[in-house]
Amino acid sequence: MMNKSILYFCSSCLDLRNDGIQRINRNLVKEFLKNDYRITIIMPEGCNKEIFQAKNIDYIEFRKRRSILGTIIDLAKLRPLFFNLYFDRRILKAINKENYRIIFYDFYPLCLYSSGQENEIILMPDSLKLLMLSGFKNESSFLKKIYYLVNFFLAGFYNKRIKNINKLYVSEFDISFDKLPKSFFFQLPIDSNHKEIKTSETFNPNEIVFRGGLKFEPNFSALLDFYENFYLQVLDNFPETKLKVVGEYPANQDSLLNFKYVSFTGFVDDDKLEMSKSGIQIVPMISGSGVKNKMLDAMVIKRLVFCTPISINGIFSSIEEARKNGIVVYENLDEFLHFYSLYKNQKINYQEQTEKAYQYVLSNSYAKKIIEIENIIK
Repeated sequence: MMNKSILYFCSSCLDLRNDGIQRINRNLVKEFLKNDYRITIIMPEGCNKEIFQAKNIDYIEFRKRRSILGTIIDLAKLRPLFFNLYFDRRILKAINKENYRIIFYDFYPLCLYSSGQENEIILMPDSLKLLMLSGFKNESSFLKKIYYLVNFFLAGFYNKRIKNINKLYVSEFDISFDKLPKSFFFQLPIDSNHKEIKTSETFNPNEIVFRGGLKFEPNFSALLDFYENFYLQVLDNFPETKLKVVGEYPANQDSLLNFKYVSFTGFVDDDKLEMSKSGIQIVPMISGSGVKNKMLDAMVIKRLVFCTPISINGIFSSIEEARKNGIVVYENLDEFLHFYSLYKNQKINYQEQTEKAYQYVLSNSYAKKIIEIENIIK
């Protein structure tokens, strides 16, 4: 086994901008390169291979496609019905795992390539069971509900098969839910290039912004819940308040007609710059919050964050810790209106709160993550 080498499985193209997992991948690969690792990246066919200008990177492509036969095989082998999309038998012949110090998988289905070695690590952006349960609860289509329900039970079977693989969860709650051995908490850092982020010099204090692609079901459910159960009530008390949504439109754009008094930007090239134009950053996740980029980005651009308790998982260990470090956590409508009233009446020290949050995220880094990963596989 080579001393400093890593076999890195990527579920999607590394330059996919609105993908939280690929954002983690880009940062980790940069740090591995800084630490003189030789990296072999396995990613889907047709991806951009020029994203990293480095000599010590090799690429192997896998064919990413879904098939009816593959879905049938998934069901027969009691694994979630989308796993076949990521499996290409040719990869097993193209690699020799004994040549690598670390083998890293960035998404659950890539464990199909696992051989149960001690140096294998999988990133767990969510509990797979919780993610499927969230889809079942919030999906309106009957057929999709059945799909999520079937995958929920299949995820239970599959969790037993990955229990001996090292797992990096981005949420301590998900660790306690799955109760799998060899599970480690992966507290997410901000991007290594955070100092290059552009922000607006001024912002609208009456505007609340939600950042998230609405094709992702947990984002749409969170926005809908916030709109119906919080925002409409806020307008009764503070009619000047605006709500803006930054991110890709949902697959069914007609669903946006249900949102009155809300502006949608769609995809923007610089989402953090657009976010910084609003005084309040809302992170209203109610399920499947996954990779916590919304929270991290809001904290690093020094804007005040209002969020639900589930949204702090992976960044803070408790509501008290989050509030101590400048985050406004609300558990119900009364709390939201109370904190928002304090904000509107300038009884919250905006600069002090946002600076606390900013300093907190600076205390973590991807350089530390590399050390943690190395310690896990020792």
